[in-house]
Amino acid sequence: MKYFIFVTLFLISTFHSPQACEIELCSKFLILDSANPKSGSLADGIIKNSNCAEEDQKKVVQFLTQTHGVLNTAILQRYFSSITFRPKQIEIQKISREFAIDYSKTQLMTFIEKVHFHKGSLCVENSEIQTSCDSCTSAGKKNITLLIRGNKINYTIPIDLVLKTQVKAYIANRSFAPGDRLDPSQLSEVDLLTEAPAQTQINFDKIRFYSPTHNLTKGDVIKTTDLLASMVVRPGKTSRVIFKSDNMSIQTEGRALQGATFGQTVQVQLKHKTISALATDFDEVTVEL
Repeated sequence: MKYFIFVTLFLISTFHSPQACEIELCSKFLILDSANPKSGSLADGIIKNSNCAEEDQKKVVQFLTQTHGVLNTAILQRYFSSITFRPKQIEIQKISREFAIDYSKTQLMTFIEKVHFHKGSLCVENSEIQTSCDSCTSAGKKNITLLIRGNKINYTIPIDLVLKTQVKAYIANRSFAPGDRLDPSQLSEVDLLTEAPAQTQINFDKIRFYSPTHNLTKGDVIKTTDLLASMVVRPGKTSRVIFKSDNMSIQTEGRALQGATFGQTVQVQLKHKTISALATDFDEVTVEL
C-alpha cells in the first residue's frame, strides 16, 4: 500500500514538473498572420532550435504571438520555469502594427485583409524590412508590397489592406421609404470609420431636398448613393418668385414651365414675360439682381 502511494505521488510530481529543456529563439521575428497561417507552423520563424516537447513549444509560441516589441526572455522564464531561453532579448514585430505605424497618418487607420504568404512568421535577423505603396495617403483598398532583404533571406510579400478615415456621418433615427422626404430632425450625427469618405459627404442643411432611393431602416448610415434629389419645383404649378439683391427683396408668383430639383435653373412664366430662376426651396425660385 505504501509502495502504491509513493509511486502515485511520484507520477503526479513528474506530471506537474516537466523535465528541463532549452529553446533558442530568433532574436528578431515578424509575425505575418498569427490568427490563421496558411500552412506550416508559426514556430518555423520563431524557434530556431529546441529539445523541448512540441506541446511546450506551441505554448511558448502562443504566448509570444500575444505581445510585440522588445522582450527580455527572463520574463518568459517566469511563465515557463522548466525551459531555458536564448538569447536574453528578442524583438517581436507584427505585420498589422508595423503597417499601422508606417501608413496610418493622423486621419488613417490600417486594417490588414490578407497576407499572401505560405508562412505565419519569419525570422528577420540582420534583415531590412521595407514597404511599397504609392497610394497609401488616402483611404480605400490598397495592395502593399512588403520587401524583406538580408544575407540569408529575400522575400517579396503582397498584402491586401484597407485604409480607413474617420468622418462625420448621419444615421436614420427611424425607417424611411422611397419618396419620403428626409427630415433632418430624424437623423443623428455620428463619427464613422470608413474606406469611402466621399460616400458620406452629405450637406446636412440641404438633406431635406432629397428622398431615399430604397428603404432605410433605423440605424442605417446615410450615403450619397442612398439619395435621390426631390422635385422641389413642379411643372405647371404656382411657385413663389423672389427677386433679391443686397438691399431689397421682392416677392411675386409665377408658373413653373418645367420641374426642377434644388439648385437647378428653371423657366418661370410671370404675367408678362418668362424668366430664368434658381430653385431654392419647395415651390420657390429666386432671381439674383
